[in-house]
Order: sequence, then C-alpha cells, then structure tokens
Amino acid sequence: MPIRWKLILALGGPLITLLGALLVYDYARLRRDAYQDTEKQLVRLAEQYAIDFDREFRAIAQVARSTAALVEADPNITEPELYEILRRNVEGNQLIYGSCVAFEPGAFKRNPEHMTNPASVSKLEQAPGARPRPNPDLFCPYVYRGTKSLVRMEVADAYDYLDPKWEWYAIPRATGKAFWTEPFLDEGAGNVEMVTHVVPVVREGVFTGTVNVDIRLEKLRQMVMARRPPDTQIYLLSRNGTFIVAPFPGVIMKETIGEVARRYGNAELLELSERMGRGERGLVTVPDFTTREPFLVFFAPVESAGWASVATPAEPGEDQAVVTQPSGWSLAGAVSEHGIMSPVYAALRDRLLVGLGVIALVLGLVVAMASWITRPVGRLSSAVQQLSQGDLTAQAIGVKSRDEIGRLAGAFNSMVRQLRENVEALGRASAARNAAESELRVARAIQSSLLPREFPCRPEFELHACSAPAKFVGGDFFDFFFLSEHTLVMVIADVSGKSVPAAMFMAVARTLIRGLAKSRSLGHSPAAILNFANTELLRDNEEGLFVTVFLGIYDTRTGELRYANGGHPLPYLVPTSGAVRPVGETTGTLVGVLAESTFQERMMRLEPGQTLVFYTDGVPDARSSAGEFYRMSRFEGILAACRGHAPREVCGRVLDDVGDFQRSEAADDITLLVLHRSSEVHNAPGESGARGAGAPAHARGML
Repeated sequence: MPIRWKLILALGGPLITLLGALLVYDYARLRRDAYQDTEKQLVRLAEQYAIDFDREFRAIAQVARSTAALVEADPNITEPELYEILRRNVEGNQLIYGSCVAFEPGAFKRNPEHMTNPASVSKLEQAPGARPRPNPDLFCPYVYRGTKSLVRMEVADAYDYLDPKWEWYAIPRATGKAFWTEPFLDEGAGNVEMVTHVVPVVREGVFTGTVNVDIRLEKLRQMVMARRPPDTQIYLLSRNGTFIVAPFPGVIMKETIGEVARRYGNAELLELSERMGRGERGLVTVPDFTTREPFLVFFAPVESAGWASVATPAEPGEDQAVVTQPSGWSLAGAVSEHGIMSPVYAALRDRLLVGLGVIALVLGLVVAMASWITRPVGRLSSAVQQLSQGDLTAQAIGVKSRDEIGRLAGAFNSMVRQLRENVEALGRASAARNAAESELRVARAIQSSLLPREFPCRPEFELHACSAPAKFVGGDFFDFFFLSEHTLVMVIADVSGKSVPAAMFMAVARTLIRGLAKSRSLGHSPAAILNFANTELLRDNEEGLFVTVFLGIYDTRTGELRYANGGHPLPYLVPTSGAVRPVGETTGTLVGVLAESTFQERMMRLEPGQTLVFYTDGVPDARSSAGEFYRMSRFEGILAACRGHAPREVCGRVLDDVGDFQRSEAADDITLLVLHRSSEVHNAPGESGARGAGAPAHARGML
C-alpha cells in the first residue's frame, strides 16, 4: 500500500470511527426520543378516539332509552305519534341512520283514522314497494335517511322480525336487556350495513317490543377517516372481531381480525387481540403480518359500545396491527417503525453529511502533505513497476536522500542485480532439466517399443496385457511370442526399484529371456530358461537389482501351461463359475539374487471358458490417500465382476479401479497380462474332445 494511503488511513480511519461512534450514539438517543414521542401521540390519539366514540354511542343509547320510556309510559300512543318520535330521533343526531319501534304480535292496535293526513306523517316520504306482510299481527314503524329526505316504512312489510335470525329482536326478547348488535346488512328495510342499539320496551313487567336506533357503518367510517392523522390508518372492529372500518375495502364486513392473524401465523397479533377482548388497554409492539416490520400499537376499549378499532400506518399493505375476537369494542393506534424512524434518519443524514465534509477537508490536507513527502517513493515505485514487467535492468535513479526511502532504493538496486544473476542461473538449470525430461520421454518411448503392441485374438484363445509405470519409465514388463503355430510363450516380470535403473535392467532381462526362450539349446524349458537367466543377470550386477518372473509356455490346443515362477505373485484363475482364486506355485527364488538358485517346472491346464490373470505387485501395493493398501479381496471382486469379459475389458476395469483407489501418484508400476481360453476349443490331432463335461478326467480339473 502506498505511503500516501497509509497516511490517509492513519488519520481518516480514526476520524471515520469517531464519526461512526457519534452517529451510533445519536441514533440511539434520537430513536429513544422518537419512540417516546410516538407513544405519547398514540396514547392521546387512541384515547381521544375512544372518548369521542364513547360520547357518541352514549348519546345514541340515551335516545333509544328515552324513546323506550315514552312508549312504555303511553299504552295509547298512536301511529303518527310514533312516526313523529322516530323522525325526531333521526333528525336530532347526524350519526343516526334510522330508528324504529318493533311491537310484539297484537301489542299495538292500529287505527287507520289516525293516519288520515297527520302533519307528522306528511313530512315523511313513503318507502316504495309495499307488499303483503309475512305476519299481519306485527307492527314496526321505521324512519330512516333516504337519498333526499327521511323515509318511513314498516319493517313488518319487509320481513318477519320474530324469526330468530334477526338478533336485534330475538336477544332483547329473550333477555330483556339492552345491547349493541353485531354489524349486519338490513336487507328489505334500510338495505345498508348498520349496527343497532336495541332497548326493550316493558309494560307492567311484560315484554312489549323494542326501540332500535341504527348507525350506518359508512357514516362511522367517514367520521373516523375525517379525524385520521395523515400517517395513521384506523381499524374499527365489532365485538366479534369483524372489520367495521379499515383502509382496505376487501376485509370490511368480510373477515375477522382473528382470521387475518391466524392466516398469517402472527402470534403477537393473537395475543394483542386477546388482551383487547378482555377490555384491557396498553402499549405493545406487534410485527406486520406480511412484512414483519415492527409496529408500535396502543389500544383502549370503547366502554359504552364494546367495539374495537385499530389505527395503523397510512400506506396500503404497510400494517395490519389489529386484534382478534374481542368480547367488546376497543380502539387501537399503530405506527410503523419506518414512520417513527423517518425523522431520525433525516437528522442522522444531516449529521453524516457534515461529518464527511470535515473528514474530506482533513484528508485533502493529508494528501497534499503526503505527495510532498513521498515523491521519492514514486521514483522507486516506477523502478519496481519496470521490474515487474520483466526488465532486469531497472534501477531507482535520482533517490539520493539518506533516510529510510534512500536506504530502500539502494537495497532495491542491489536486489535487482542479484535477481538478474539468479535468473540467469535458473535459466541454465531449467535448460538442463528440460534436456533430462526429454531424454526420459525418449527412454519411455523406447521402453514402450520393447513391449508387444499387437495382441493375438484366435478362435481358441484371447490375450491382452497393459502396463502403467509409476515414473516416466518403469521396471515392469510383459512379453509374448509364438515358438510355433500352437505354442505361445508368455512372460510377466517386475524389476526391483523404479525409474531409469529399473528400466535399464528390465530391457536387459526382457532381451535375455526372449533370446533364451527362442533358443533350442535349452529345450524350450521354462525352468532351464530361468536358471540360465539367473546366472547371466548376476554378472556385473553391482546395483543389486533383481527381477521376479513368471514364464509360461502355453499350448493353445490343449490349454496346457508349462511354467516356472521366480518369486512372482501367483496368477488368479477366473473360472466359468465359482470363486476367483490364485493358482499354481512359486518354483524358485528371485531371479538375479543368488547364484545357487535353481528353478523347477510345473504344469497347469486352462479349461475352456476360463481366464488366467497375471499381475505385478503394483496392484496389492497400491495405497489410498489415507494410507490403506488395496485389498486382494477387492481385486478378486473386480475379477469376479469381469467373469466372461474379454481380456482387454478386464485390464481396463482393473486399472480404472486401482486408479480410483489411489487418486494420486502411483506407488509402484502396475502390469497385467490376461489369457482367456475360448469355450469352443480346437483339439490337437489324436486327442479326444476336451469340451465341457465330456472331457476325460486327465484333461480336466487341473485348475
């Protein structure tokens, strides 16, 4: 990092840290103050709404009680007098939508003469659509607000209010007590959504009827929205939690607050609803049921009505801090955290801009001073850049100061000179290494050329082999050649060690064994060949190298294999059925170690359909990355899975499995030679068939 930037960071870092600490402190203080102010505002807002609603509802309840008292006191009250009382009830309070008096069957005796041009009735418009009464004994005069004037009608003309579904009559008839109804649609009468305060009429202890005063819900909504602060939404709920007032029309009179809370799994909202249902008041924080943004909520009951209302932020979708299934009406106000914190964020933004301006001024002065102080560093940097582009003649020129920068420039110049010398030496070493690798590649090619490349595939047998050296070149090798049309010589061997010495010894051993096998002087005897090879390889073997050899002479007609084994791993037999197992025996010691070693000859027979698998110790010596050896049981499993496969496929499967097991550089050379005798064999002249179960005992079973 340039010194200039170090100076900037040395001063700018603490300044920015200090500014950040001040902003954090201001944030905590301003946030606390903002929440306290919002709490006070919410308390005032909710309490004022509760007081206003309580005052209005008490006044409406008083109208109903007064009317009930008049009806109770005058058993002879006339129909025009009833309409006059109801008209005054509606005109006297803008919040009242309509009022009626419902009588028990036969409790009011109508007199048609009373309705002949009375002045009180003439002021009221007659509701259209008169129809036969469902119950002619009922009488319920009703006055409500029409589009232009007050309208009168008889509810008994619209429906039978004795039906229990009309709770406004059924409940006071059963209990004899006044109550507020749940919001409902008054179909057939007012035909609007309303809530009604009902007072029973009792004469001499006998239930006579009810006096109803209706509040149109739309009027309530208008009253609420007219007083709503700009950043607040109001929710008004019935005692069962039904939305009366809400900023979203989709939930009004359609859902309860409990249904909303449960749908979104908002536990805090459910807890708040329970507290409001118990008529409590308080201040809580409730997360928004869609965005999980916290909201500050104050709630209070409307004691005269037993309703619930909720205040939330103004933007649609920003809040639903409401309650569920209260026992009465309540009121709540809520403000989102965003609404509370907006002034705080604005104040912090101003402080941040001022602080950053001061820091920028200080850092500007630092940059000017750093440029003057670090000018020599620029020259040194140019030299370093020149060096990075490969110019080993780069020098820091013109830096004559005796301070730290001057000493650094001198050290750089010395370093460049030494680097130039080292690069030249490295180039020479690299050229020598490349030459050696080239020679190894040539040696690898030569070694590969010594191994047979074409494999016989005749009707009576198949043969395939493969070799994977651990280094560029290795000490494993295989060989095969025909002594006659039906006599095949097979060799697989493993020289001790790896790389170049093993490869050279391998070339000598391979050439020697091939020459001895072709020589008639030894009678084509595997044992004689290994005895002679052991003697020859001991000569001038100062490195002490040796080789394990399996030499076999195979008769392709009979499946007979004469062999000598000089310390080599026993081959595996893969029969047409049954377990895979090693066969044969070791007939001598390692080749090239002891002069007195002698090798014996043995014979085995390969039956039709059977396979012999020869391998070097690179297979069992293979190790995983965890240091575990390749188990012979795994090798046997692979061979069993390859039963009936061609020798080429067997070699490929084994090499792939060993490679997957090692997953790194091989520990030793790996060589495989696979011989398969075909199921359909051609017998030698004069021999009886040796095919399957029909072969004589002396021609079968030796493997």
